[in-house]
Formats: sequence, structure tokens, C-alpha cells
Amino acid sequence: MAVVTFDTLKFVKTLEAAGVPPQQAEAFSSAVRDSREMAELATKADVGDLCKDMQLMEQRLEAKIESLK
Repeated sequence: MAVVTFDTLKFVKTLEAAGVPPQQAEAFSSAVRDSREMAELATKADVGDLCKDMQLMEQRLEAKIESLK
């Protein structure tokens, strides 16, 4: 799985620059960081591997169907 970095300090500073109080900005940053840590993201390579697996399965199923005819 892919690792996507998240700059919490930059996020907090951006929120503060927009007028969000520091304590709230830090809480938002923690919530976003925690939610990102829980997420499992598929990479292009993961999707490519899945497509290859599906193509192989399709070929095996077509061969089985042909053998039943």
C-alpha cells in the first residue's frame, strides 16, 4: 500500500492563517491524521495486480467452460 505523507504543522499553520484558533486547528489536524492512518489506499500497482489476477481467473474459467462443452 502507498504511504502518503501529511504535514500536520503546515496544515495547522494554514488553518491558523485562515483565522481558526490554534487549539481548534490542532484538533482538526489530529483528526485528519488519525483518519488517514486508518485508511487503506490502493496504489496503481495494486489495481494493476488485481486486473492481472482477474484476467488469469477469466482465462481459467473460459478453459473450464470449454472443457464442459
